[in-house]
Order: sequence, then structure tokens, then C-alpha cells
Amino acid sequence: MSQQVFFMIQILADIALLAVIVFFIYRIHDESRRRPAGVDPRMLAEFRKLLAESQNGSASLVQAMDEGKKALKEISRALDEKEYHLRKIIEQSEVQLGKAAPNPHAGEFPGETGFAEAVRMARRGMSLKEISKHLGLPEGEVSLILDLDRRRSEAARS
Repeated sequence: MSQQVFFMIQILADIALLAVIVFFIYRIHDESRRRPAGVDPRMLAEFRKLLAESQNGSASLVQAMDEGKKALKEISRALDEKEYHLRKIIEQSEVQLGKAAPNPHAGEFPGETGFAEAVRMARRGMSLKEISKHLGLPEGEVSLILDLDRRRSEAARS
């Protein structure tokens, strides 16, 4: 086939395409005349339904975000409170450590007898609270003493 045949086929394809485009434009124009002017009530109702669903969804999202914000504030408050209590415990521990400084003359800690007493009381079955109250030591310190004694005993067995 020569170039002229391809050129003729291209011209016929362009004319056919033009005819189809004109036909569709005519159909769209006819269709727009038949429709009544204004908004289609079905489409308007569907739009309103979608709008209501969207508003409900956004309201739920805002509510969930507010609840999350409240939960985060509560967690933050609880963490601040725990930090405050830990700081107090650290300060008390530092004070107790200062009191338990080594005695250069005796070679032992002044509070060592209280430590041994705490271990004896625990072995007799007294609770952490009872030991703390009886010796006048914080519960955390008594717990630490008992834990250290337990570890010392385990290390001695090994």
C-alpha cells in the first residue's frame, strides 16, 4: 500500500470521528432541553443525606478527639503526680543515706541494727507495713532492705 491509501484512510477515519462527535453533541443538547429547569429532587435528597452523614461522622470524630485529649490530660496529671512522689522518695532516701554515713570509730553503719531488725521481723512473718511502722522507716526502704537481704542470701547459696 502506498502513502496515498493510508492518507485516504486517515481522512475517512477523521470524518467518521467528527460525525460521532457531532451526533453526541446533538444528543446532549436534546437531553438538556427535555429536563426541567432547576435541581433534581432525587439528587438533592441524596446530597442532603450525604451531608447529614458527613456531619455525623465529623461530630463523632470531634467527640473521639475530645475524649482522647481528656485521657491524655489525665495520664499527664498521673505521671506528674508519680514524678512528684518519686522525687520525695529520692529526697528521703538521700536524707537517710546521710544519716547512715559510716562511723569511722565503730566500723559499721549506725542504722545497721535497724536493718538487721527489719530482716528478723520479716522472717517472723511481719508485713512490710508493720515493719515500716515499727522501725519508723519508709516502706520503700524496708522493701529495699529485704530485697538486698534476699539477694545476699541467694548469692551466698551460689
